Amino acid sequence: MSRVIFYTPAYNAEKTLRRSVESVLAQTCTDFIYYLLDNASSDGTYKIVEEYGARDKRIIPLHNEKNWGGNWIMDVIENHSGDCWVCELDADDEYKPDFLEKMLAFMKENNLEIAACGNDFIDVQTNKATGVRKPEQNLILEGGGFGKHFRQYHQFMRTIWGKMYSVSVLRKCLPKHKLTYGSDTLFTMEAFRNANRVGILAESLHKYYIFPKSVSYQFDEKRIASDQILFDAAHDFLISKCGTVSQENLNFLFHVYLNAIRDTMRVLFNARLSISEKLYRLLDIFQSKPAQK
Repeated sequence: MSRVIFYTPAYNAEKTLRRSVESVLAQTCTDFIYYLLDNASSDGTYKIVEEYGARDKRIIPLHNEKNWGGNWIMDVIENHSGDCWVCELDADDEYKPDFLEKMLAFMKENNLEIAACGNDFIDVQTNKATGVRKPEQNLILEGGGFGKHFRQYHQFMRTIWGKMYSVSVLRKCLPKHKLTYGSDTLFTMEAFRNANRVGILAESLHKYYIFPKSVSYQFDEKRIASDQILFDAAHDFLISKCGTVSQENLNFLFHVYLNAIRDTMRVLFNARLSISEKLYRLLDIFQSKPAQK
């Protein structure tokens, strides 16, 4: 049985899913299992999932009758034990061909439980790169390094994708909150908390496509609470890993929170809500404990 598991949940992704799947099938390291989930799509997504399932024996097609995200961790690992690794790929993104080969080598060389790589950010309208996120050099985290290098790796702890997780770590990750916005960050933070050794590879091996109309750009009243939950979770993460939060890291967390509520306010101001409703939500933001501090 393959020791590497890819997973892609797809909802109404008929326009982008082939790009994602083909990027996995094009990996230079070919020994893997690929779970491909249609999450009750109303377009042609499920037909694409079935097509690939019939074409490649490594692909396991899945289908939900209702649009329910569920616990993707358990979906993937319930039939896998031992020394396995899991990689998640969104249905509109792609991995570069050597993602798996280089990440496996990085994991094994450094005895890691989680590895992350850099990312290219692609404007979906122009199909051009707008930026690259990667560290200047490889970063290995353990012990006190989780506090010392927090500002360097925090940005890589905000997304599920672009990473390889050991199944042993994933089994320890139980979601404490169900967030409308920021659930990826909450999950990844919990995975990092349960890992003893984490590495950030100084190469960009993942392409993230930016869609202006994605959920990140639509206002949801629960987003305000999510911003505060993520702030508290990051603070608790540092306490758990390091026993304390240095003033430098606390200042950094406030900076991250300031950026978060700035983005939330931008989405709020552009939302189709009455002026009174916008002012009411704005008051919620400024009454939060992190904002007051």
